Amino acid sequence: MELVENFLTLNPYELTIFDHSYNSVVITTPFLEGEHPKILYVNDAFTRMSGYTKEEILGKTPRVLQVQKQTKKYFKDSKSVSKMRNILKVKLSIIQKMLGSTG
Repeated sequence: MELVENFLTLNPYELTIFDHSYNSVVITTPFLEGEHPKILYVNDAFTRMSGYTKEEILGKTPRVLQVQKQTKKYFKDSKSVSKMRNILKVKLSIIQKMLGSTG
């Protein structure tokens, strides 16, 4: 692994290990630029887990991953929350049928 002018180069062995890991891998600069380090590399597991594409996250600070305070409206309108509600409704319906409840 080598950092040259803010570009990370990985040898084929390192790249294989990181790219095929089931765990998220995030590599940042080892120094602060301004206030925060910058993201140089993420693997596919990271993109699946976070929802960010590599293009969206590279060069950003890891602070973008921190949960920010959201309003109730955000959670009410969020697509992810909406999907989760629908999944929970289906699961509740299945459980009710299993228990013989119509509620």
